[in-house]
Amino acid sequence: MIKKILEYFDRLLLNLWSRHVRSRLALPAISPTTRGRLLIECTELRNVAHPTGLPRVTWEITSHALKLAKDFDLEVIPVGILGSVLYRFEEGFFADTLPLQPRTGSLREKIRRRMELYRLAAKRAMLPRPGDLLLSPSQFPYAKHSLLAELTFQYGCRIITFVHDLIPIRYPQFNAPGAQASFERWLQGTMRITESYVCVSRTTQEDLQEYMRSLEISPSRYRFLPLHLGCDITPDQTEGGLIRKSVQEIFHGRNSVYLTVSTIEPRKNHALILDAFEELWKKGSDATLLIIGRIGWEVEDLVDKILRHPEYGHRFTMLNDVNDTELLYCYRRSKAMIFASFTEGFGLPIVEALASGLPVLASDTSIHREVAGEHALYFDPHLPKELAAILERIERGSLDPADRLPGRPILPTWEESTRSLLERLSALLCEQRESR
Repeated sequence: MIKKILEYFDRLLLNLWSRHVRSRLALPAISPTTRGRLLIECTELRNVAHPTGLPRVTWEITSHALKLAKDFDLEVIPVGILGSVLYRFEEGFFADTLPLQPRTGSLREKIRRRMELYRLAAKRAMLPRPGDLLLSPSQFPYAKHSLLAELTFQYGCRIITFVHDLIPIRYPQFNAPGAQASFERWLQGTMRITESYVCVSRTTQEDLQEYMRSLEISPSRYRFLPLHLGCDITPDQTEGGLIRKSVQEIFHGRNSVYLTVSTIEPRKNHALILDAFEELWKKGSDATLLIIGRIGWEVEDLVDKILRHPEYGHRFTMLNDVNDTELLYCYRRSKAMIFASFTEGFGLPIVEALASGLPVLASDTSIHREVAGEHALYFDPHLPKELAAILERIERGSLDPADRLPGRPILPTWEESTRSLLERLSALLCEQRESR
């Protein structure tokens, strides 16, 4: 009861604060020489010290867009959303001093941090100019749609929405209860305010267009901007930083370490990989399985099975907290990377592994074939014996997965990926100027 009362007053305070701040803002002046502006929504980065997953995409695109802005005569502004207020991140962006959303600590500490958050956000509050582009590399929570609609219809801001995948709609069984309804509410909301969609794969774009048609919405109403995510790993890249002894010991005296990298959740299909290795171990194989990834949702039974497994700590290990340096170390010393996911929006670990010179065994899905093409070995994600058979052949020496490694990078660097995106967004701004 007390928690609900506090949440009510928190929302009330946020609404009052938002109205007060908005009442003091003036529209920015526009001159004939004013540069085009690209606002990149980075709210999620304020709460993430070391971004991974989708926040990592936001981090990479924003950091490179800031560096490349002059090449396109653009003003790139990282922004956040608090209540119904749009605010600038501090210059320097990643050294931003806005306090984290108060989630822990005493009530007094939470109130202090909340007040500091309001003070700093008010100091940096801003309004868009007509024609500004607002890009979000992440997915907006539905609660922000009222502000985005206002930015679009009242201030003439043009919304560019990223769509990474439609997994909550196409594969609801792999998501938390209620995720499909929330995702559909968000996605359908974007269709009322979005001018262009950025899709990270052809598969995602086709899924999005098919979903639009199911709602009797013509995809021709929107522009679709294809964008391949970047990868900065190279085969000759040096490993900087310290590697924990516990990580190094996994590879000591072992020549057959197989790696899998992903959040541990039902969609990633770790159970199939473990079943395949149990087939190998029954036959006396010394192959080692290394799972890297944080523990996700609804995998309590699987994690319990992993920790109680008789091979755990011997031919089987799990790491939930590796940094980028340690991950590169593991990529370089493993025999192959196994990616058994039932579905993905992209599958970045596949690209990172190939870029590191590590062969890939991937589940046979349309998105994995789009990303890896002929450079991976594929198996049925429902048949552990099929994966086990491939592993057996590799261990016997009758199959060499390294034969499929590409001779050159199959994806652009993050700088090249961001430059490609800025070229498309700059063209949108040029079209607008010419139509005036």
